[in-house]
Amino acid sequence: MENTVDQRRVERGLSRCFELHEVGRELALTGLRMRFPDASEEEIWRKLKEQLARRRKGKWGLDG
Repeated sequence: MENTVDQRRVERGLSRCFELHEVGRELALTGLRMRFPDASEEEIWRKLKEQLARRRKGKWGLDG
């Protein structure tokens, strides 16, 4: 059995994946800006980094 890859389909899928990543990142940053309106951009990015690290450590927040 021969498997073939449709290059256009792969490119569309990857493009959608990257677009969704951008949307998710912007939503997360917007939420942090709303929660911490006086924070600088550097602080917002640091908070995002900390939040992601906590979620990764607890398997996306399932362990607390």
